[in-house]
This record gives sequence, structure tokens and C-alpha cells, in this order.
Amino acid sequence: MKVIFNIFFTFILYFTCFNVVAQSHMETIFIEAGLLTPEKQVSFLHKSAEEYFQKDIQISDTLCRQALIISIQLKNDTLIAISNKYLAFIKRNMGLYKIALKYANASNQGFKKLKDSLELAFSYSLIGSINNFLGSKEEALEAFLKAEKIYLGLYKSDTKNKKFISHLAVLYNDMGLFYFSPVKDYEKTHHFFNEGLQLAKQIPDSMQITSLIANIGMTFLEQKNYKEALDYCEEALLMSTNLKNDIFTANITNNIAQIYEKKGNIQYAREYYIKTLEIYENQNSVYLSGRANKSIANSWMLQNEVSKACKWYMKSIPYFIRSGAQNELISVYKLLSESFMEQNKIDSAYYYLKMYSTLNDSLNKTVNETRYQELKIKYETEKKEKENTILKKNNEEQKAIQRFLFLLITAVFVFAIIIVLYLRQSKKLLLQKKMIADKENDNLKTNLEYRNKELTNNAMQMVNLSVFSEKLLVQIKSSLPHTNEKGKMLLQKLINEIEINLLQNNWKEFETHFMEVHSGFYERLQMKYPKLTPTEIKTCAFLRLNMSSKDIAALTYKSVRTVESLRSNIRKKMALPHEVNLISYLMNL
Repeated sequence: MKVIFNIFFTFILYFTCFNVVAQSHMETIFIEAGLLTPEKQVSFLHKSAEEYFQKDIQISDTLCRQALIISIQLKNDTLIAISNKYLAFIKRNMGLYKIALKYANASNQGFKKLKDSLELAFSYSLIGSINNFLGSKEEALEAFLKAEKIYLGLYKSDTKNKKFISHLAVLYNDMGLFYFSPVKDYEKTHHFFNEGLQLAKQIPDSMQITSLIANIGMTFLEQKNYKEALDYCEEALLMSTNLKNDIFTANITNNIAQIYEKKGNIQYAREYYIKTLEIYENQNSVYLSGRANKSIANSWMLQNEVSKACKWYMKSIPYFIRSGAQNELISVYKLLSESFMEQNKIDSAYYYLKMYSTLNDSLNKTVNETRYQELKIKYETEKKEKENTILKKNNEEQKAIQRFLFLLITAVFVFAIIIVLYLRQSKKLLLQKKMIADKENDNLKTNLEYRNKELTNNAMQMVNLSVFSEKLLVQIKSSLPHTNEKGKMLLQKLINEIEINLLQNNWKEFETHFMEVHSGFYERLQMKYPKLTPTEIKTCAFLRLNMSSKDIAALTYKSVRTVESLRSNIRKKMALPHEVNLISYLMNL
């Protein structure tokens, strides 16, 4: 028992030194921030929080809470919404999901008020992710779908915008994780991961690509396809190593450890967990180091090495204390209590059971107190703002009435003059515009009718030429039996060249004239019906000119039955009701 407590307090002392260093870092940041204007202070604190997110999430949390206080004092809705977003993200990664959800909802309301579509979609994505951790599947899916709707709208408005593509790829990664767990719908999991992967490759976003490949590997792990799982994760590990992102590399080695653990190769799994721990410790990633220690402990438990497992569980405690991961601490205390009980070490089992109960009760109390304080501050702030608004309104009402009466009389007189002049000028301009528009419309209509007629005539000439060519080819073919072998070869070659060149030239000439007269028709057709084949698109062009199946067959060297079949396929792909005429529909497209 004494040995255990010596180890425990040695780690506590070690991390106390780290706390002193962390405090020094925060003081330096606050001193630098104090030299800036309040608005710039908030941005500086946000940027500093990002830098410490992987190193020491507790520092990030403190910096963002201070940023939120300054933002509220400034009454800057944008900065308040951004600060709430950061805090939601941080609390989620600390495992404080209920608190994270409150910050995420506050951020969502802020961006909704600001009408910032991109940030609003991100807040919905964050709400979905947090609800997923809380096990609230319906709320998570609802939030994800709202985020997807906004992101898709933004993406369709600008399909080359890298920011829109990146956000949508991240969302699909989160949705894949949702269907991965808790839903366990692996078909949809693969669908969203692969959709996200295709989007990430468009940018390209190497980090996101690596993340999605690793997640696909973990999906195969859950499906017990260990070979595919290992292949994907090893590919992701190679990419991450090339990117020189140590934290990401550690996450993937952790995934590989899980694969070996599921395969039953506990020794290999533990080796990868230890590699993961070494990287996290080198990067001073406190929370993740705690998770790695806990994973190593769990691997010993799988081999019934309870004593060794307890040592690693105890090593994880200072990391979780430092990072503020209270849910993880509660879990470790409970595991230690059960493990010591299994070893019949009653005093140690009782000690950790007491630690578990105390922290669990404290966490529930803290959440309730935080909720109460936030509501109280919000209530008092709104109450004070309302009182100030009423006082200000009363002071300004008298002045406003006097100004209003003077301005009203002046405005009515000026407005009346403006209206008379405006109506007179508008009437004159409208008349001129109507005359010009009518003339332009007449010219355009006449020109379009002429060019359409010309195009139809050209098409019919090509039909006649095709018919004539067919007859000519028939005559040449009939001469083949009466010619020697060399002559037959020459005539057959001539027949082939005529058929190929005539078909290509007919279509090329027709297409050139058609695009001049009906510009944009192909683009509209392909955008609305992307499943149409090139042959079906050509047929649509002929039908737009009101050509019969017989004429189209002659022009394209197909049978009438084939053309009729093409028309039927086109109607099916367009999902046109029977009462809708295909030719009329294409003419109006």
C-alpha cells in the first residue's frame, strides 16, 4: 500500500511542477494580451488557445473563458459567438459533454442571430458531435442534417470554394463516426467516410484525407475485417508520418494497437500503445497521455495481470487531473477500486471507491452550479440592459417627438415634390424602356425563328444527303460481286471511309450550328439530367428541332426502332408523365 501511494504522490509532485510552468505560460499570455485593445485581446486569446489545445487543454479552457468574459463586456455578438464555439469544442474534448452542449447551443444562437451560414453550420455539426457522445442519437442526427443542408447550399453556390469543401468533408467524417457508433450502421458509415474522402481529395486536404482513411480502417475493425483495417491504418500512418504531425501519428498508432488487441495479439497491441504514449508525452499532450496509460492498463487486464494494470491506471491519474478530464478520472478510480478488491487489498479498494464517489458527486454538483451561475448572470445582464434601455428611451422620447414633428412637415413637403417628379420621370423612362424592349424582343424573335428554320433546313438537307449516300453505298455494294478481289478490297475500303466520315461530318456540322442557335441547351440538359448518355443527348437535340424518328434514324444511321427505344429511355430518365409531350418539353427546356 505504501509503495502505491509513494508512486501516486510522486506523480502528483511531478505534475505540480508542470502546473507552475502552465501558470507561468498563462501569465505571459495575459500580459501580452493586456497591451492590446479589447477586441484584439479576444482574437489573441483565441489564437493562443489553439496553440495550447493539444499541449495543455486546461490552458486553452482558461484562455477562452477569459475571452468570453471580455466579449460579453464589449457586448460584441460576433466575439461572444466565437468564444462560445471555442469553449464548446474544448469542453467536448475534455469529456465535459453537458457543459460543452450548453456552449455549443449558445454559439448556435449567436451565429443564427448574426446570419453567418458557415459558422451556423459548424455549430450544428458541433452540437451533433456532442450529442453523439451523450448518446442522444435523435438530437445528434437532427443537428447533423441541419449542418449538411447549409453546407450543401454553400457548396452548390461555389463548388470550388476550398473552405466549403473542407467543412463539408469534416461534417461527413463526423456523420460517419455517428453511424459508426452508436448506430453501428457500417454501410452508411462507409458511405459518409468515402464521401468525405472524395471531397478532401478535391482540395486536397492531406490531414483530412489521412483522418478519413484511418476512420475507414476502424470501421473494418468493427466488422472484424482485420486485414483491411490494418491496411487502411498503416496507409494512414505512413501519410501522417510524411506530414510530420506527431499527434495525428499517435492517434493512428493507437488505432493500430486496438486492431491487434481485437485480434488477440495483446503484446503487439501494448507495444503500439507504448509508442502512442511516447509521442503524446513528447508533445506534452496531457489528456491523451492519460488515455494512452489507461489503454496500456486495459491491455494488462486482458491478460489478467491485475497488479501491472493498477500501476498503469495510477500513472494515468495525474494526467487526467492536469487536463481536467473528470469523467476519465471517475472511470479510473472505479477501475482501481474494483481491481484492488479483486486482489483483496481492501484499504486501497476503499480509498479509490471513496475518491470515485467524491469526484462523481462533485462533478454533478459543479455542473448544476455552473448552470445556475450562467442563468443568474444572463438574467441579471438582461435585466440591467432592459432598465438602461427604458431610461434611455424615456430621455430620448421628448427630443424625438420634437424632431419628428419638424422633420415630418419638411419631409411631407419634400416627399410630395419628389413623388410628382419621380412619377413623371418614371413614366417617361418606362415608356422608353418598353419601346426598346419590344423592338429588341421582336428582333430576337425574328432572328431566332430564322436561325431555327435555317438549322432545321440544314438538318433536313443532311437527312437527304444521308439517304442519297445510303443509295450510293447500296449501288457500290451491289457492284462488289462483279469486281476482282483487289477491286473488292478498294471498294470496301471506300465504303467504310464514306460511312465513317459521313456520320462524323453530319453530326459535327449539325452540332456546331445547333450550339450557335440553342446556346446553353446541352449544359442545362446535362445539369438537370446527368444520367443521359451522349447518344441520348444527341437524340434530344434532334427532337428539339421537331424531327421525326425516321429522319433521325436516317441522319444517325440507326433503325427507326432504335430511335424509338432511345426516346423511351430519355422519357424514363427524365421521369416525364405520359401526358407530357417529349418534344414540347425539350423545346421549352
